[in-house]
Amino acid sequence: MINLLFSTAIMFETNVLEKTQPILGAIGTERHSKPNIQEQEEFKELANKILEKSYEYAKAMKWENELYLQSMWYNVMKQYEDHRPHTHGNSLLSGVYYPTGTPSHPPIEFFDNRNTGAINPTINDYTPENASTWHYPVVPNSLLIFPSWLQHWVPVNTIEIPRISISFNVMIKGQAGKEEDLNGVVWK
Repeated sequence: MINLLFSTAIMFETNVLEKTQPILGAIGTERHSKPNIQEQEEFKELANKILEKSYEYAKAMKWENELYLQSMWYNVMKQYEDHRPHTHGNSLLSGVYYPTGTPSHPPIEFFDNRNTGAINPTINDYTPENASTWHYPVVPNSLLIFPSWLQHWVPVNTIEIPRISISFNVMIKGQAGKEEDLNGVVWK
């Protein structure tokens, strides 16, 4: 018997919003917006959908926490720009929404750095279960949610059309872990 131990859950949803036009009209040309666009009217529907999908993720993981959308910002990645490898250590879940895009835009790439220094065998059928890297293409009106500790990056945008994305972080409100656990904590 083979068990897949310590699997990493990533949620990928398409056709997230009925209309993306209000969002596209609210995105500027700067590289990043301020990290509180969830408070703006144009982004409220998306913010609500992100929280709804985060609760679906939590339910699938058998978590019993109250969640809130901690931060949300847009990114406009022009030609020859990239997003360097990083994590979101200040959150539980993170994600990205693509209001628009093309298959020519660089994908988001994930790295499992837990096996750094391990011997990697030759793989004849590359799958999410045996890979230490994986990518998701830019699909218009799609949403990805993943654990904030998962390292990710975006390679250089080689085309003239800016790559537009909306990133976000979700956090626990209230009790994390069981009250009787020595590592339980109450988040305010």
